[in-house]
Amino acid sequence: MKRTDEGQSIIELAIMLPFMAYFVMTVLQLALIAFTYIGVTNATREGIRWIAIHPDTTDAAATATIKAGLPQTLNQTKVTVVLTPPCSSLDPQTGKCPNRPPGSQLSVTLTYDASSLALFPGVYVPSLAPTYTMYMRAESD
Repeated sequence: MKRTDEGQSIIELAIMLPFMAYFVMTVLQLALIAFTYIGVTNATREGIRWIAIHPDTTDAAATATIKAGLPQTLNQTKVTVVLTPPCSSLDPQTGKCPNRPPGSQLSVTLTYDASSLALFPGVYVPSLAPTYTMYMRAESD
């Protein structure tokens, strides 16, 4: 009777190992997504605060400043910054952005292409692009 039980533990391991590996990979993938989302959230918060204090800055300069302040865990080339209202150029007479007067509502939206972080692309979520938007009022000079 003892001979029939010899390979049972190997068979049980072979059956359970794929499920355990899938569970571990899922936990790792969710941790990577959460870590990236927290980084995008913090960068957006810092970006909206900076643009609220400096509303008379062109979008290109503001985007460069926001990207320069990103955490080291986020790749600058994979970040898309959208500022609302837009300011492509400053008024030549006043040196101020005409779309962002003091007290106006501003928003910053950061989107991060995190598809390179996917352990199995398309398996857990169709696309990995954490996006976060924050709003704040422009401060006066």
